[in-house]
Amino acid sequence: MRKLERQICLWRKTEESKLLLVRRFLWRAFLGSFGLTCLVFGLYVASFYLQSLIKHQLDAWDITGPGMYHKDRPDSNYALGAHFVGGAYLMLFGPLQFIPVIRQKWMTFHRWNGRLSIAGCLLTALGGSYYVCSVGSSQVDFVGQSANWNNLVFGMAMLTCGIQTYRHAAITKRIDQHKLWAYRVAALCFGNIFVRIGIWAMIVVLSIDSDPEGFKDELVHSEVFKSGLNLLLYTFVVPSILLAGEIWKHEQRGDSTPSLLFLVFAALLLVLFVLGVALLMLVAWIPFIGRSLDYYN
Repeated sequence: MRKLERQICLWRKTEESKLLLVRRFLWRAFLGSFGLTCLVFGLYVASFYLQSLIKHQLDAWDITGPGMYHKDRPDSNYALGAHFVGGAYLMLFGPLQFIPVIRQKWMTFHRWNGRLSIAGCLLTALGGSYYVCSVGSSQVDFVGQSANWNNLVFGMAMLTCGIQTYRHAAITKRIDQHKLWAYRVAALCFGNIFVRIGIWAMIVVLSIDSDPEGFKDELVHSEVFKSGLNLLLYTFVVPSILLAGEIWKHEQRGDSTPSLLFLVFAALLLVLFVLGVALLMLVAWIPFIGRSLDYYN
């Protein structure tokens, strides 16, 4: 009897260790794919939108987003420019904050990069929110006021998470809460990328012409696209923040064994994310990086 009990106990420990290994693998795979996604997205923003700011050719924004540039509202254009500057820095350098070896060996860099990342977060939120309040989202014709309200909610969520991340690091000194709010900032970036994946997936599935000349007219007349975009806009902010909270709770509990259901869900989410990002890179970001280099050269 005791021999059987020892075998069962050993079997349970073996299964638990396997689940922990799977969780670590999924987590590292997610961090790697998310970091690469942020890098490519940041290069996409920097190569086109920031170049247009530097060269004072803001009307070039309409190449990727018809109706984005407003000739009669320079204030809104520069607010959107601030949004691009902050977003580019956050995407390119923000992921470095989550690398343990950097926090352990280069704390000074971690702190200054964190301050600049929070500044980027605030610029992104305030610049984007001002743009939406002044002229509305460039795609507002497709979905009415839905895009405006969602972008404002996203901006306020990003602003709140950024402020709380800094507050708990510099004022309250509660590093556990600092990490929680930093995870929420990253989760909002993750959710925003997921929306872009959904948008381009619908464009591909619906066979909508992505050329700027026919792009807008086809979207305006696509009821399926309107409904799908509305669903994406209203569902990504809250789940993203909740997901960050769950990841933080798992980390606080240490090496607690995850459930098999949780791992299956995480694996499916990772596969969906990787496939979606691959689609987004191939049909949008990388081609536009090439176009921007040709356009400015």
